[in-house]
Amino acid sequence: MKVTAELSLYPIDNNYLPAVVAFIDTLREAPPAPDGGRIDTLVVNQMSTQLCGDAAAVHGAIGAALARVAEAGYKVSLVAKYLTTALPLEQAVDLDAARGELEPAGQ
Repeated sequence: MKVTAELSLYPIDNNYLPAVVAFIDTLREAPPAPDGGRIDTLVVNQMSTQLCGDAAAVHGAIGAALARVAEAGYKVSLVAKYLTTALPLEQAVDLDAARGELEPAGQ
């Protein structure tokens, strides 16, 4: 099963950057899952990190990244949203096409 996850990590410390970098580095270094599943896409931006791939690989990478920052002594809050499908994370949304599909309210 393919999944897409959006993650936001909130370190509970003024020195937040090392925890965020360690978390993202661990996601980037994630090995394949025992069943051979892989992370297909990893996108990092200023607001969140998105992963798309095989469920076991995505879950394993998130668990490993959270364990790494916890074992390093960082206190963090991780907010995750999951979709049970693969999204084309690197593809921009075509808002002009979406506007053409909208009907005026009340019709």
